[in-house]
Formats: sequence, C-alpha cells, structure tokens
Amino acid sequence: MSELVMSKRQNCRGGVRDNTITIVRVAAMLMIIGCHLCNYLRINILAMVLNVGVYVFLLISGILYSNRRIDDPCTFLKRRWIKLCVPMYYLILFLLITSRSNPITDTFKALPIYFLNLQGIDFLFPIRGIPHIKGAEHLWFLTIIMLCYIALIFVKWYETEESWSKKLSASIMALLIGLDVILAYKEISLQYFLTFFIGYRIGKCEKTYSKKTICDSNAGHAHCNGCSVVGTALYGWNNCL
Repeated sequence: MSELVMSKRQNCRGGVRDNTITIVRVAAMLMIIGCHLCNYLRINILAMVLNVGVYVFLLISGILYSNRRIDDPCTFLKRRWIKLCVPMYYLILFLLITSRSNPITDTFKALPIYFLNLQGIDFLFPIRGIPHIKGAEHLWFLTIIMLCYIALIFVKWYETEESWSKKLSASIMALLIGLDVILAYKEISLQYFLTFFIGYRIGKCEKTYSKKTICDSNAGHAHCNGCSVVGTALYGWNNCL
C-alpha cells in the first residue's frame, strides 16, 4: 500500500511516473462493472467477489485525497458535483428517451432524487419506497462518494498533525469500526465511509512516518485495517445475494 502512496507523490513532484494507482483504480472499476453484469446474469457468487471493487476504489480514493489541500470547499464540491453528476444527467436523459420500461409516474418521482444525487441514500439508511429509474440502479455509488467528499471537508477543517498520531488515529478507527458494527443491526451502513477513511489514514501515516516505522511499529494497526476492510466488504457482499 505504501508503494501506491509513494507513486502518487512522485507524480505530483514531477518525478518518474508510476502507473500503479491508475492500474488499481481501473481494475476496481472493471470489477464494479463486472459485478453489475454478473447481477444481471444472476451469477451471484461471482458478483459477490467482484463487488470488492467498490471498496478498493473507495480505499484508493481515500489515499489520493489524504494529502490534498482543500482551500475552497465550495469550489471543491462544485467541481466534484460536475464531475460526478453531469454525466449521470446525460445517462438519465438517454434512458428516458430510449427505454420504454420506466413507468411515467415513477419516473417523475425519481427525477428529483437523481437530480439531487440522492439515489443511493437507501444503501445507507433503512428508507423504503425510494423510486429508481430502471437501468440507473447502479448509480447509487455516486451518492456514496459525494458524501465522502463532504465528510472529507470537515476532516480537513479540523485536521492537525497531532490528530493523526498513531494512538489517536487507531482509537478513531476502532470507534468507527465498533459504530459500524452496532449500526449495521439497525440497517445503517457506514462501511463505505469507513473504507474511504481507512485509505485516508493510510495516506496520512505515510506522510507522517517513514515506511520502516509503519512496517515495524504500526504492523498491528495495519492488520486491524486489513481486517476491517474485509469485514466491511462482507457487509457489501450481502447486497449482491
């Protein structure tokens, strides 16, 4: 994982380009596409495996944003919104023009939800009856990543170098993992945010400590993080069954 962070930093400094992160992100996106395809073909076991791509993508995103400055939160969110939502609007328009399987009433109810990028809110909270546009069900992920960006602004706002010391960061992760397990019984899902900020923490630790320090004195935390990623992935796998 440290090699991924170092490759990103070398690119920012104009050094030798390493395509490791790009390859991993593309592989994660292909896994997500494969998961949806397997769901469509009802190959549930393979879909269950490929769904890990969602968590890999979130983990890498957290690493990439860990050392990025956000000087203007409004501009940051505006750019992220345009990048995520404008392509979605074109896709929705295409589906409405070409598809005859979407009832008119449900479509009009769903349009404001997609316009506000709230189509994935029922993946986080036990909200029933949210209308969806057929062919666009997979766009729930855009809601998740946008909320991660919003949470990222608050983290950056309160962040200090001391806040990412080993003891405090481990305590925060332990609290989030425990909260995730508790709220899961209430059908409230935090695993996506947890995965994103595990990646964020990995990136911050790479900035603060040397590779040798992390490998030697932080091995226990790395093992805990790995277990939590696997655990959160298990929650997500159930959605494919």
